[in-house]
Amino acid sequence: MSNILKFLIVFGGALAIVLIFMVLRSPATMLIATSAPIVAFICFYFWTNGNPTNKQK
Repeated sequence: MSNILKFLIVFGGALAIVLIFMVLRSPATMLIATSAPIVAFICFYFWTNGNPTNKQK
């Protein structure tokens, strides 16, 4: 699976989480919505085995 597709899956899910939890408007859900993009970046990094740009090491 290409890294672009992985990026779209992970960050699309994060965007959905942000939108859903922003509608609920409680302090706990705002914290979840704020942390979703950070968690998505970490998941994307590990899903691509620490090589998100596919450059050869």
